[in-house]
Amino acid sequence: MDKKRTDHLLRIGYSIWLDPFGRIDSGISAFRLNNPDCSFLGVQDHNEQLMELLRKEELDIIIVQDLNEPMDDNFDVVPFAPQKICLYVPDDISDEQIDPDCWGLPILHVDSWNWTMFERMRAYNQELKEFGITSKKVRILPNIQSILLQIETSRCAAILDSQFGFAGKIAGMKQYELRDGKTFCVKRRNHFHPLADQLSDFLEDYYRDERAVDAL
Repeated sequence: MDKKRTDHLLRIGYSIWLDPFGRIDSGISAFRLNNPDCSFLGVQDHNEQLMELLRKEELDIIIVQDLNEPMDDNFDVVPFAPQKICLYVPDDISDEQIDPDCWGLPILHVDSWNWTMFERMRAYNQELKEFGITSKKVRILPNIQSILLQIETSRCAAILDSQFGFAGKIAGMKQYELRDGKTFCVKRRNHFHPLADQLSDFLEDYYRDERAVDAL
């Protein structure tokens, strides 16, 4: 028998590859404004750990990227926003394939996670390895604006993600597409919270409307 929670606390899990203070924050914030009587608890972890917490009913909904494991009938999976990650290098580099050492260039990356430096660098090195990049010359900057300014004043590379609000063209830079995926909400079909349904529906509509104006 399905169990429905009736309290006003929504427990949300975020993938570590998803910045909850980046572009996704605009959708979550809009949902919160529409539900002023509700409280929200957020945790951040790897996809596998988030799925386990969802199965144990310790989370009501999770927001993840690039789901690799098949979902069984106990879960609903709702794709709601594209996610594009691109590597930018000076446009005088003509190689078709990415140099694993990134041509010796420092790689700029946005950071707004509340992690220790060790956790942050471990996550970035893992992400770069997934993209075939072994360079350890990563420089972490707080926002897109800082990276764009650095690109104007120095020779460097950058990895930019549409979740931070930018993955378009940059003058003087060549673009390699590293990932063109989606962001998903995952929720349980039974033992569910009505707010989880409302959030997934809201995000699906919110980002559909946003893409009609300004593609992510």
